Order: sequence, then structure tokens, then C-alpha cells
Amino acid sequence: MHSFYVFSPNGLPLNVVLPALVGNIAWITAYTILIFRAQKNQFIEIPILIITGNLVWEALYGFVLPASPVLNPIIHYEIKVWCILDCAILFFAIKYAKNSISTPLILKYIKPISFLLIVFWTGIIYAIAESGISENAIYPNQDLVREAASAYILNVIISVMYIFQYLQLYNQHKFLPSVAWLKMVGTGLTTFSVYINKPFNLLLFVMGIIVLVADILYIVLLKVLPNVLISPPKMSTVIPTRTFRNYNAKKYLSKSQWE
Repeated sequence: MHSFYVFSPNGLPLNVVLPALVGNIAWITAYTILIFRAQKNQFIEIPILIITGNLVWEALYGFVLPASPVLNPIIHYEIKVWCILDCAILFFAIKYAKNSISTPLILKYIKPISFLLIVFWTGIIYAIAESGISENAIYPNQDLVREAASAYILNVIISVMYIFQYLQLYNQHKFLPSVAWLKMVGTGLTTFSVYINKPFNLLLFVMGIIVLVADILYIVLLKVLPNVLISPPKMSTVIPTRTFRNYNAKKYLSKSQWE
């Protein structure tokens, strides 16, 4: 039986771990695409509220909090990669905030607001980890990693907010269908891991289904409401008649006559 486990006989079976490993790679690919396209599009499609939450989760579970005994070491390294990529995503999100945020006051104080969001998410996610919820109410038998509870909460928020973000900005900035598919596949494979794990965890599965439905709705939205950018009107290069006449008059009249 131990041959079905990866790296540790106390870990999760391979048929549970493998879909999660592949799903995490899908998310890493999505992050990488966002970073490489950020400079060209001058736009990050993930709201800063979620970027800061993701960054805090990855920093805490990747570098601060001890990993769950059943967590596959490869997954732990993937979390660290996420954290590094999210630092770059947050940088571009702040740099190009004017293209995704329309509220002047928020835009003016986007850096301190981002810092406060990081503090907020640190308190929430750390409290979830240290309150014993993961070990007791969520995972009574330690068959699922404790990191999943707060991760799925963030995934529910990001999938729902993506829809509203698109409806608000679909005709102003480029949204990437590849990212939509990758994040759906990434979280979907993790939800599949939750489903086939024993004992079955209803809370995580329900949150996973909510994320999957929201991701599918977002992909459908990309089809029924195409991401066609509307170019801003070009500035007129025609010289106003009065200015043109004044210019010619000044050209041919003497200084005393003009004044």
C-alpha cells in the first residue's frame, strides 16, 4: 500500500496527490502568462484585493507556518513559487492600477491600501491556521492538508470577482482566455483530489463546486460578451478657424498693426 504514496508513507495517496500537483502547475502557468503580458497590456486582470490575499496565503504556508504532515513536498515548493510570482503580479497591479481602478481616492492611496490589505489577510489566514479549525472541524482525521480551508475561501472570492471585473472592464482592457481555462483546470483538479480523498470532505467539495461553476460562467461570458476593446477617440489635428486666421494675420501684418 505504501507504494501508492509519494515521498512519505504518512502522506496522501498518489491518486489524490497527482491531480493537485498538475492543478498547481496550471496555476503557475497562469501566473506566468499574466506577468509576461502585464507590460504589453499594462493591465493585471486579478483584483488587488485577491492578489494580496493570495500573496499572504502563499507567504504564510510557503515560508512561515509548518507544512502539514501529509502535504507532498513538491506541492510545498509549488506554493513557494506561487509566492514569488504573486510578488511580481502585485508589483504590476500597483504600477498599472490606473487601468483597473476608477475611484480616484483609492487610486491615490493604492500603495498604503495594498499594505493594509496584506495586514488584513495576514490576520485572517493566520487566525484560521492557528485557531484549530483546520485540525478539528475541517480535518478531524488529518487526511486532508490544513492549507486547503483558507485556500478555497480565496478561490471562491477570486472566481466571483473575476466575473464582476470582466463585466466592468471587458471593453477597456484585454482579458486572457488562456488564464481563464488554466485557473479553472487548476482548481478543478484540486477539487477532484478532495472528492476522491477518504473521508470525503463536504465543505471543501461544496466550495470547489462553487469555484468550478463560477469559472465556467466566466468562460461562457468570454464567449457571449466578447472582449472587444473600444479605442478612445483620437485628438483632432485640425487647426481651429479662428486660430488659423490669427496666425496668418500676425504673419502678414506689422507688429504695430497687430497690436
